[in-house]
Amino acid sequence: MASKSNAAYGASIKDSNDFLDHVLLQKMPALVRRTAKLYPNATIGEFKFTRIPITVNVVDTVGRFEAMSSGRLTKVRTFHIDKIRFNTQYDKQLNLNAARRSKFIEEVEKKVNHELYTLLYNDYLQLLNEAVAAAHFPRL
Repeated sequence: MASKSNAAYGASIKDSNDFLDHVLLQKMPALVRRTAKLYPNATIGEFKFTRIPITVNVVDTVGRFEAMSSGRLTKVRTFHIDKIRFNTQYDKQLNLNAARRSKFIEEVEKKVNHELYTLLYNDYLQLLNEAVAAAHFPRL
């Protein structure tokens, strides 16, 4: 969930990369693990239709953030998640034709997409702010 920047304003590339590594590899895993909504899987609320075993995996996405420090306070200033691509699988006993299968998958992914963005822009962003605030920000 990150992209490494070429440089933080006034800091070296190495300092910027060290900061990102510290936040994303050292701080965030522990913070995510203590959050039931995010670990071990993102928790998605109930759907309106009958219970059907469905597996939705995130195939890929890119997350970007910008952190800034003013004095002693360091926080996330910008946070953006690109379009999320999914791989959705369901019980084949459902026996849907191609058109219904496509519509079914579209509806499932629309719901999962909404719920996942809500988790990322709320719970995950809050944890990212905690991690950034606790990390040593690159200085000039």
